[in-house]
Amino acid sequence: MTQVTLTRGNSTDAGTFGILVVPSGKKYATLELPWKDNAAMVSCVPTGTYQCSLRFSNRFGKYYYGLKDVPKRTDILIHPANWAGDTDKGYYSELNGCIAIGMTVADMKTPAGNIQRAITSSKLAISEFMNEMKSEPFELVISVSPEV
Repeated sequence: MTQVTLTRGNSTDAGTFGILVVPSGKKYATLELPWKDNAAMVSCVPTGTYQCSLRFSNRFGKYYYGLKDVPKRTDILIHPANWAGDTDKGYYSELNGCIAIGMTVADMKTPAGNIQRAITSSKLAISEFMNEMKSEPFELVISVSPEV
């Protein structure tokens, strides 16, 4: 089975940023919520290996890749988003426990006008990613490296 790797850096209040590498070698920036002990809707996904396949999202009205068998969690998708901060600490977020991919990491203005670390061009990145994966299932390996 095709393997995709997600290596993330340390979790911060502005989110958990990482790098996704697809079989062609192309790299994308990733963003997840801060680590909160795998609590549903507010935490990034635990490290590990997950099987991924296309799943229809009622929220988005499209097919995106979903992670299977995430411990104590359901409905984890890889989809477009730009921000994933800790809302309990006043940060802006567009995620509820999923993984977003983008082209780069940058400081961007939130809808409320605050500057927050985010990922850019998420819709472009997800389009490229979906084309690369050709609707085929894959294995996602998530690890942490403080060097990211």
